[in-house]
Amino acid sequence: MGTLVAPCSSSSERFQASQKGCEAGGSAVPSGSSYLTAAAGTTAGQGMRGRHVAAAAAEQPEQPEQQEYEEFEEDEEFEEGEYEEGEYEEGGQADAAAQLPGSESALTYTGPESAAAIEAAALAALGSEGQPAAAAAAALEEYEEEPEPFEQPEERPMFLSDLFGMAAEVEAAQMLAEEFGDVFATGISEVADDVLPGDVYCCVERIHGLYTTDGHEPEELEAALANGAIAIVAEAGNELGVDIPESVPVIWAEDADELSARLAAVYYDSPSAAMNTVAVAGTNGKTTVSWLIRGVLEQAGELTGMIGSIEHALAEHQLQPDGKLWKSQVDDPAAGRECSSPFSLVPYRGRYSVEETTPNGLQMQQLLAGMRDRGATAAVVECTAAGIAGGSADWLQPNIVVYTDTGDNPAELQLFESKQEYVDSTLELLRCLKDPQQQRAVINADDEHFAAAAAAAGAVPRITYGINNPAADVRAESISLTLWQTTIIVATPIGRLEIITNLVGRHNVYNVLAAVAVGVLLNLPLAEIGAGIEAVQVIPGRCEVVNNVLDLPLEGEEGEELQQQQQPNLPRDFPVVVDAADTPQRLAAVLDALREAGAERIFTVFGCDGVTTTGEMRARMGEVAHQRSDFVILTNSSPRLEDPADIIQDIVAGWPNEMFEQYAAYVYNVFQDQTRAPLWFEPFLHSAQRRWKRHVMEDRFQAIRAAIGTAAPGDVVLLAGRGHRDHVEHFDGEDGITRGWFDDRVEARNALSKLEYLYALVNLDRSELPWGKPDDAKTVVVEFD
Repeated sequence: MGTLVAPCSSSSERFQASQKGCEAGGSAVPSGSSYLTAAAGTTAGQGMRGRHVAAAAAEQPEQPEQQEYEEFEEDEEFEEGEYEEGEYEEGGQADAAAQLPGSESALTYTGPESAAAIEAAALAALGSEGQPAAAAAAALEEYEEEPEPFEQPEERPMFLSDLFGMAAEVEAAQMLAEEFGDVFATGISEVADDVLPGDVYCCVERIHGLYTTDGHEPEELEAALANGAIAIVAEAGNELGVDIPESVPVIWAEDADELSARLAAVYYDSPSAAMNTVAVAGTNGKTTVSWLIRGVLEQAGELTGMIGSIEHALAEHQLQPDGKLWKSQVDDPAAGRECSSPFSLVPYRGRYSVEETTPNGLQMQQLLAGMRDRGATAAVVECTAAGIAGGSADWLQPNIVVYTDTGDNPAELQLFESKQEYVDSTLELLRCLKDPQQQRAVINADDEHFAAAAAAAGAVPRITYGINNPAADVRAESISLTLWQTTIIVATPIGRLEIITNLVGRHNVYNVLAAVAVGVLLNLPLAEIGAGIEAVQVIPGRCEVVNNVLDLPLEGEEGEELQQQQQPNLPRDFPVVVDAADTPQRLAAVLDALREAGAERIFTVFGCDGVTTTGEMRARMGEVAHQRSDFVILTNSSPRLEDPADIIQDIVAGWPNEMFEQYAAYVYNVFQDQTRAPLWFEPFLHSAQRRWKRHVMEDRFQAIRAAIGTAAPGDVVLLAGRGHRDHVEHFDGEDGITRGWFDDRVEARNALSKLEYLYALVNLDRSELPWGKPDDAKTVVVEFD
């Protein structure tokens, strides 16, 4: 179990305890060392384990015979079973464990799904007098599990004292060596319900959407203890509120999050160092850049893992936050449905989702270890400024750090005291780069903080990219933008290449250039870099054109014919774009990109989330949408605990005063959902909204269909703010939030498939909202004395 690599930059201040030295054997942890061990009184690499074994041998003159050790057969079996007396895996610390006092029979895994259990079931099926072989085969088949598609992660039994000693928790290591010297740690967990026998349980706060769970809560601790936790890491100043057995040591930490990450870096043996690890930091473009880099790495033959806002994954297999392969545990009520239903929620169960862009430090190590242990050779990690400030990347050892930009993200900015602190946190990963032989930086030369970013990465070689800066190493020589694809001629230090991508907009050109720069640093051929980027035809919810037909020519009669043959119900008269733009800056960038790409009219459908957005931010979103869109339909996003009408009015506050002045004498507000006004007022409401082409439809189901049904050839429908998220959250009527299935992409495809029926209604005028007969009056004139 190797060494602990010192954390990057300012996080080393939290690590000062490691410089105190280890009193147990008289030697000290070398100050300024690039790695730290607690090998007091021993030769290098022997560590505390050697001392424990030597002490045990001295107390036990006559050793029992060496036992035969069975190997664990499956990681899943290991997770679900329990420890009992018996045999243990051969070699390493297991051999040492067999020599400890009182360990004539060491620990072994004999869970309900183990090989022994399967064999016993087969024998039971045969019966005392013997049964046909088919009965035994049936019994064996009952216990068979679907095999993992990758190599099985290795087990890591480790003396508890070694774990804390190698993490430079000297006092804790001494105490554990003296009082719990024969205790093994076989895992680390922060989720009480997921604790397995032998795990160290870390009491930290965990985020569940809008809610947090504190690991110090009595019910959490009781669950962890009941599940077999062998030690507890708690934060000083907290009261545990439960009786902890004397056999379970409690290690108090000034920062439980930081210590849990440090323990994980030791226990999982710094997994990022064993892979080509690329970290992506910045305000905008992190997700798209990460997916494109993954495409380049996979094109180069790397088995690549991903940690990001859309998914944590290894190849096409999604991962849980603890690094295990994700499998749905319950049936999905939305499975097989073509769309949701208006004014209703489809229960959200059995679906994969990621709550945070950057996992905490413990989860980061678990995810990276889950990738490495299954054979991954490369990993791409999205890192937010808030995550970096919180220590999630303290023990990350990237080969390459990509810096995209530092813009205005209100949701993140509110977590910092100032904009400068936010910028400094974003640049922190660049400051971590210290090894000019192994590490590199990729920096956006067009960003306003370029100079600061270059200075932060001054210790390592760097490569720059950009559109406007002629000195950029990777530069867009020419850009051709359409509503369906983007063509870029890229100049690099090793030559020029053409890239044609389905990603729409100038802002995505920057993302492509960043991925090219990474490929250049990895010494990949230009053809391979281009092929890897072009292979990423869809990034979920990131300028995703949902009615584009993939793997078919996009231009010419042949392409049109093929598309009509494959999807006759999805005409390519206009694109429907789904994007996660949920800040004023991102919304403006997407709208500008669509306009530059040739949109005749832009229909923008969006709303703002409840609780997590402020009134000021909502008003700015409304202002951006009004200034850059031809039609705007305000709708729900996830109102959560707030009244949807209040969120709508916060957005409307960003519209010009002239829109409201002439309606000041009206009894009711004209810019609200029609269901909130009396029936007699609807003509006045529709007249005002039609005049300004600014509509309010709180039901998102209807809003999407209204926009798609009204758009015409040459237009663009933008469904903004939700991106890949496939759920909405509403107040449950009591004191909480209920989550329902709703995916903008699914709804858009369903609406597009119904256009053929609308086209058949020749007497339906769909040029404006609300739709009506061609000869319907389109305005209501009201005069006041």
